[in-house]
Amino acid sequence: MSDWSGQYLLNRFRVGEQLPGINDAYRAWDLIQNKPVTLQHLSAPPEDETRRALEEKAQRLGKYIQAGLLPFYGLFEVGADAFLAEGHVEGPRLSHLNGTLSLADGFSALKMLSAQVAALHKAGWSHPPRRENVSLDREGRLFLGGLFEASPLQSPQDDIRALAELFCGLVDEDQLPEFAARILPRALRPSPESHFESATEFFLTLCLACRVEAESLPGHLSGADSAAATLLREWHFLPPAASPRPVTVRPAPARERGKPAAWTRLLGLAAVIGLLASAWWLFPAPENVPFVEAAPTANTSPISQPIAAPVEFTPQPSLTAPIIDSLGGRIVFTCTRREINHLCMVSPRGSDISLLTAERAHDYYPIFSPDGGTVLFSSNRGGVFNLYLLNLQSSILTSLTEDMGEISSSAFSADGSLIAFTSSVEGQPFNLWLMTREGENARLLYDGAGNIASPAWSPNGDSIAFVMSQPETPGMYDVYILELASGQVSTVTNGRLVGAGGSVDWSPDGRFLIFFAGSPGNNEIIRYEIPTGEFLQLTSGGNNAAPAFSPDGEWIVFNSQRTGNAEIYIMRPNGLDVRQLTDDPDPDWQPRWGR
Repeated sequence: MSDWSGQYLLNRFRVGEQLPGINDAYRAWDLIQNKPVTLQHLSAPPEDETRRALEEKAQRLGKYIQAGLLPFYGLFEVGADAFLAEGHVEGPRLSHLNGTLSLADGFSALKMLSAQVAALHKAGWSHPPRRENVSLDREGRLFLGGLFEASPLQSPQDDIRALAELFCGLVDEDQLPEFAARILPRALRPSPESHFESATEFFLTLCLACRVEAESLPGHLSGADSAAATLLREWHFLPPAASPRPVTVRPAPARERGKPAAWTRLLGLAAVIGLLASAWWLFPAPENVPFVEAAPTANTSPISQPIAAPVEFTPQPSLTAPIIDSLGGRIVFTCTRREINHLCMVSPRGSDISLLTAERAHDYYPIFSPDGGTVLFSSNRGGVFNLYLLNLQSSILTSLTEDMGEISSSAFSADGSLIAFTSSVEGQPFNLWLMTREGENARLLYDGAGNIASPAWSPNGDSIAFVMSQPETPGMYDVYILELASGQVSTVTNGRLVGAGGSVDWSPDGRFLIFFAGSPGNNEIIRYEIPTGEFLQLTSGGNNAAPAFSPDGEWIVFNSQRTGNAEIYIMRPNGLDVRQLTDDPDPDWQPRWGR
C-alpha cells in the first residue's frame, strides 16, 4: 500500500497523517460531512457478500448517533485498494494501555462501555467491546468503534461476557471486593438460571456488590496515577484537525473552451437524449440575437400573448444579509471535470462546492429526493446508462435499474415513493416508465411517437410534464403534460416555440412550468403559466438552460453560458436579481435545487 498522506481520495476524503500506533490507519477530513474521520486500509478488497453486508451496516450505523459510539460510514475503494471509514477520536486505544486502572477508573470505564453496548442492543446490534476497538480521548473518555464488525443482535450474553472480561483485564484482581467474585461468574460463564438480561443490569449489579454508587462515577477516567493517565500524558497526539478548502478539480488546458470533446460526440450518437441535455453548452453563444418564435402552422394557434421582453442582464451587487439567510437547501448539478461528467453540489450562496462522484464514468441528470436525503442520477459506470441512488449521509450507492436499456432522466413523485424515468431499448425511442423508489415493479407509462426526456412530477402528484421530439423533426422538441389518472397527454408548446425542450420543472404551487426554448446556442428560459396559457421569457442572451425552482418557489436555478463558459446561476421567478454561483474553466450544468 502506498502512503495516502496529503492526498484526496475519491474527491471526498482529504487524508492527513497516519494514526500513531495503528497500522494502515489515517485521519482524514470528510468533505461531505465536514468533519474528521478515521480511514482503515484493508489488506484486500472484501468479497461481494461481505461488501453487501458492509453497505447495509453503513446505511444503518452511519446515521446512528449515540454518545461514545463511533459511526461507521462505509466501505470505499480506490483502484485495487479498499478502506473503511468511521468516526474519529483523537487518542490511543485501550490496546496501548500498559498496566492496570484503579478500581474507580475501572468502574468508570464499565459505566461508559455498558451504556454504549446497551444503546447498540436497543438498536438491534451486537458488538463486543475489546481493547482494540475502544479508544480514549484527551479527557479520558472511552469510545467504542469498529462498528463495521457489528452483527444483528441474537442474544446480549456475548457482549456482556466481553464487558466482564474487559473489566477483569483492566483492574487489579487484588482490588476487587469479595462480593465481586460472586457476581462476575454470572457474566463470564452465564447459565440459563443466573445470566444477566442486559449490559446495564450487569453494571448496576456489580456496582451494588462492590458498594459503588453508579450515579457518582464520572464519565471519564480520572485517576492521576493510573496507567491511563500515563498513557495519555505520553501519547503523541496529532494537531487539531481543520477543515480544508473544498476541492476543485481543474483540467489541463488541452482544448479550447467551447469546443466539444470527442467523447461528447460519441455519447451523442449512443444516446440521443444525452446530446439534447448537453448541446446547449457545446455551441458558442451568439451575442445580441433576439428570441425566435416559430411561425404558426395550419394546425397550431398563435401564442395567446407575446412573450414579454426581458430585462437585459447586468451583474448584480452582492446579496444582502436577509436574502442570504433566506437561501436554504442545496443545489446538485453535473460538473464536467477532465472531460468526465461528475456530480457536484453547491449551496445557494455559491459556497461549499463539493464533488459527489468521481468515477471514470459519466453521471447525468441529478435530482434530489423530496426529503433531500438522496440524489438520483443516470450513469454508465456499469457499461450502459442506469439509474443510481446516492445516500448523502452514508455515501452508499444503490443501483436501481438493470437490463432495461439506456436510462436517461428521472423524477421522484411528490411523496418520494415512485420514480418516473425515460428508457430506450435496442435503439428505439426513449419512452416514459414508472417504478417504485426501490427499483421494483417497472412498467411502461407512455409510449410516445418521439424521444421522451426530462420528466417532472407535478406537486400534487396527478401529472407528469416531459419533453418529446417531433417525429417529423427529431431535433425539435415540445413540452407535454400526462394526466396519470386518465392517461391523457396534452401539449403545452405544440410547435409554437422554436427549440422548446430541455429540463422541465413545476413551481411548488403547480401554477407554472419552466423550460428553455430557442435556436442552438441561443436558448432562453421560458415560464409557462398553466391557468392562462401565457409564456414569459425570463432571460436575454447567453445560452440558458435547465431551469428548476427552489423548494419554496422564490428562486430559479439554471445554467448559462453568458460569461463565455457554462456556470450555475440563480434568479427570481420574474427573471430579475440574477446571481452567479459557480466559476470553473469546465462546464457546470443541469442544476436541481433540493432541501
